[in-house]
Amino acid sequence: MDDLSAVPGGLSSRRWTRLIPLFGVCMFVLYVDRYNIALAAPVIQQDLGLSNADIGTITGVFFLGSVIFQIPLLASMARFGGKIVIAVSIFVWGLGASASGLAQTHDQLVVARLVVGIGEAAFHPAMYVLIALWFMERERGRANSIFFSFNMVAGVVATPLTGLMLEHMSWHTVLVLQGLPAIVLAVVWLIVYNDRPSRVFWLAPGEGELIEDAVAQEKKGRPSVASLGYRRALLNPTVLLLMLIYGLLGGVSGVFSMWLPTVIHATFRGLGPFAIGALAAAPALVGGLVAIALGRFADRTNRYRSTVAATMLVGALGLAAGPLIAEPRWLQIVLLCVVASGCVGVVPLFYASPTWMLPSAAVGVGIGLINTTGALFGFASSYLVGYLADALGSVPASFSLLALLLGLGALLAAVVLRNPDSSVSVPQAPGSMAEIEDR
Repeated sequence: MDDLSAVPGGLSSRRWTRLIPLFGVCMFVLYVDRYNIALAAPVIQQDLGLSNADIGTITGVFFLGSVIFQIPLLASMARFGGKIVIAVSIFVWGLGASASGLAQTHDQLVVARLVVGIGEAAFHPAMYVLIALWFMERERGRANSIFFSFNMVAGVVATPLTGLMLEHMSWHTVLVLQGLPAIVLAVVWLIVYNDRPSRVFWLAPGEGELIEDAVAQEKKGRPSVASLGYRRALLNPTVLLLMLIYGLLGGVSGVFSMWLPTVIHATFRGLGPFAIGALAAAPALVGGLVAIALGRFADRTNRYRSTVAATMLVGALGLAAGPLIAEPRWLQIVLLCVVASGCVGVVPLFYASPTWMLPSAAVGVGIGLINTTGALFGFASSYLVGYLADALGSVPASFSLLALLLGLGALLAAVVLRNPDSSVSVPQAPGSMAEIEDR
């Protein structure tokens, strides 16, 4: 493979029209099965007579499952491959999601949601690993962005849809039905996906080998990720600091998304599930659009550190202002959109930092540890928000804890994060948009 610059032009669009939609649909279903419990929480709370702390445990135990199983599942991919590990993961989270609808008690719900967390534990970080098996470096930014955009689509579409279903069905039925697509999707994954492009049936003859050769050529001369284990990574000060920052950012982001429908329900009394879902879609949409805008801005200006820190600080101010502003109520939705920008929209931009701040051999294990720390903080924060909501008598007031955590994360990001080396130019494919804009 002497001329790698010619490779993308010589490939068909089938990776983009077969593989990325498959990844995206999986992300869509994952979002539904992860957050439908949040929209159903007010109904479940009333039906089962639960406290806010109980709801915090039910929503937060998902993160605990991720903490315990994420690293082992990611490690198992080296032995069993993404085809098997991800198929099993999708099946398990679908099983747990449907089992949530069969639960009759608090403890049964906790167990079912733990199973969902176990199933989803490795999915998100694993997708970026699998994209790297199928796409060359100069294609991965676009592939990652398209994949992430399904998360935004799910927030905008699935949240109101879940609310509409809750208005016409019991929460038991809704959770059972929404878990079933994942079980079917696990079978589709086994049919369509393979870690080796040369082994899929839907590429043109020889195209899979061309992809594998190009990806292998790019990896030549680079240190193996496996050369640095998790124990050694934990001794790396940069890894530890990034773990702390994302623990604060990721914990707040996950808890905010989980508790968002409950906050809207507490702010807008009398609204039905569909209206709550429709209002909850606004922060999801804004957060997704901000993520895309922040990525473009940071790429063009090379101001990653200041962009991440400033956006997190804005989100913290939005969380702090929420309990202080009761009227007009529409302003609460604006503040929730601001918060979504600061704690959800900035996450993809933060994830770029480890790729240039860590040694090449530490990137894989470093991102695994960073993501696990976010899940651990998410579990603890979700329970604390519920506990404070009971103590203070207000769910929005309990968000003051999240404001403190996100503000601390913003200060750490301003000190710790680094911008990439601007002297290293990014190669552009002939005729690309970047090349056209430079002319």
